Amino acid sequence: MSQDLNCRPSDLLGIQGVYEAYCLDQAVWYAGTHIDADLNEAVDNAIHSGSKPKQHKGKADMARKRVMRKYFGADEAPTQFADPAAMAR
Repeated sequence: MSQDLNCRPSDLLGIQGVYEAYCLDQAVWYAGTHIDADLNEAVDNAIHSGSKPKQHKGKADMARKRVMRKYFGADEAPTQFADPAAMAR
């Protein structure tokens, strides 16, 4: 988002301190770089998993969703299978 707006994350949040702004910008860059690398790796693995070309888009989308869920919503994401312990209650 900050690339689209041509400003740093610290500017978006109005951080005044120079050191604090630097730390926030570095943290956002670091996290964004790792998430982007994980997304690219997941998509590459999904596409090169031996599936048919028609299935590439769907597999890539699912791979992206798994990575995003890992970083931003692991607790909220529904599981693929029912929890046997929860069914016994």
